[in-house]
Amino acid sequence: MTRNLNLPITLREYLPSEIIVDGRVVSKNLREFNLSEEWLECQLRLYGIESKEKVIYAELQSDGSLYVNKK
Repeated sequence: MTRNLNLPITLREYLPSEIIVDGRVVSKNLREFNLSEEWLECQLRLYGIESKEKVIYAELQSDGSLYVNKK
């Protein structure tokens, strides 16, 4: 017997993906999601980061937000 648990379904805008690793942009992933370096620079400025070289890791989250870990 199959039972429906009525769990909410969360639709993902994106699959989580690396965007910056050790200060270097993963350009392939930006292109895959039709995002530009300008978009990335704007996002980093929202975190008070002026240079991608100051980021150890950044990831595009499933909701479209950016997770950033500074050096």
